[in-house]
Amino acid sequence: MKNTHLLLLLLCLTLSACINRSEEVVLNTDGSGTLRVQSDIPSAMVESLGKFFSFMFEDMAGSNLDIMNALLAEEGMDSMESVEEMQNLHGFTQESLEAVCATTGSELVDFTAEVVDDVDSSSFEVHFPSVAALDEIMASMTTETAGIELVRRGDEYEFRCTKADQQSNDAIGEGELSPELQARVDSLAANFEDDPRVMGLMMEMMGSMMSAGATADGFRVLHQVTVPGDVQDHNAHMVDQRTVTWSYDMENLMSGGLDDMMGATTDSTGSQLSETNRWVVFSAKGLELPEVGVDGR
Repeated sequence: MKNTHLLLLLLCLTLSACINRSEEVVLNTDGSGTLRVQSDIPSAMVESLGKFFSFMFEDMAGSNLDIMNALLAEEGMDSMESVEEMQNLHGFTQESLEAVCATTGSELVDFTAEVVDDVDSSSFEVHFPSVAALDEIMASMTTETAGIELVRRGDEYEFRCTKADQQSNDAIGEGELSPELQARVDSLAANFEDDPRVMGLMMEMMGSMMSAGATADGFRVLHQVTVPGDVQDHNAHMVDQRTVTWSYDMENLMSGGLDDMMGATTDSTGSQLSETNRWVVFSAKGLELPEVGVDGR
């Protein structure tokens, strides 16, 4: 697929340029903590992207979720568990949060969803009992396939949030579809970017982006982590005592922030990381925190 990266870049820019989103994690001395998320998306963007996914599902995939997910996997996009999930740009609903809280022993203490001044807004606050629970909560949010790590190295802990590899995508459509359906997926994927209807919907989404940018702040994403020990090292944009903050807006996105979000960055061990790899190293003095690997164990 010769234009895959261009299409995905356009889609990511179209989505992100309209989003105001903040995610705040406060980690306590026992490994429990609080997660607060605020997500604001222009209503026009919600409508146009809903049309895009409806077209993919109904017209291209013939309302077959397996074909839809196989096609999304071919295009490097996250899979969908239901039709309703395609309409949810925030990555969470009250029902999905209540479900993951029930399985992780967490508490949903606040949830708000409303439309104000043509902006679709959703926010929540969750109290989680462990970093492993936080990992599951973050993984349940479709806008961020996260892997949370908390690892002790000598006298320090490293807390890291990384974008996990697309294991769920890779598994979908490989050996699960019949040869006839797989051939259909291959044909759809081969012609996906040349389909004038796809490009028309992409242009509609970009038009929504432009319209939203003229009336709102445009793209702004903030990630904030407060740790229970003194900060020793980090790859954040700002640090204030024990709170580190990664902040992206359209200006720094276009001047290099895109490399941070979409390309490789280097962590404290010299490893090459990809999108949404955020880490902070803090003192372990007086702390005995349960370690958590990228798989939540």
